[in-house]
Amino acid sequence: MTYGPHAPYTCGPELMADVARRADTHDLAVHIHLSETTREVADSLDRHGCSPIELAARTGLYGGRLHVAHAVHPQGDADLGRLAGSGVTVAHCPVSNLKLGAGVAPIPEYLARGVVAGLGTDSMASNNTADLFEEIKTAALVARGVRQDPTAMLAADVLRMATQGGAAAFGGRLSGRLAAGEPADLVLLDATGPHATPLPDPIAHLAYGARGGDVTDVVVAGRRLLANGVLTTLDESAVRADANRRTARITAELG
Repeated sequence: MTYGPHAPYTCGPELMADVARRADTHDLAVHIHLSETTREVADSLDRHGCSPIELAARTGLYGGRLHVAHAVHPQGDADLGRLAGSGVTVAHCPVSNLKLGAGVAPIPEYLARGVVAGLGTDSMASNNTADLFEEIKTAALVARGVRQDPTAMLAADVLRMATQGGAAAFGGRLSGRLAAGEPADLVLLDATGPHATPLPDPIAHLAYGARGGDVTDVVVAGRRLLANGVLTTLDESAVRADANRRTARITAELG
């Protein structure tokens, strides 16, 4: 279980402080959106005299395990230091941030300061595909483009964020590594397609060429949830039909 106050501009400092106390009492983590847009930061500076990232510190949220979504616009070295604190993880969602025009998070600076960052897709409200391989590629390319530096983010950097960085958000219960004694969490891809041929560097392929549609099998804690491209726990046709029915109903109700 995790507490999930949405953001300072929807919850306010009093609620954030209450959540911090409850999280400490029950030893639970907190997930919150911070500094996603420049407007959010400007409003926080005007209303509270500090950035959203600093406001989270003032309300005590950094006292336990804190997972921060986005953090696109940290304010100076002090905010970087807060995000680099023990027990703090940051979810980088580049496709969502770009679609909403929120900006590009300074991930190379985060990694250089020791911030533990993982990759996320955000919701379907701001990401049409929710394809983590698309996030991996975008994270690397936008960092390079913004800095005009092809070494700003390497393939290994973004793969580490997608695996070990994401695992860290679960509070140390997972490692994000394939190793003896670790949970049997596996994703298998078809690497026989034209876009994977030739394949001199598997890491580069995973970062820049792989797609969600290449995934053939998914195993979670030893349980095979996707087998040869077929879901084993859900009826995909029924789920899609239900989604279409609900969309048609909502569209009709909206006129």
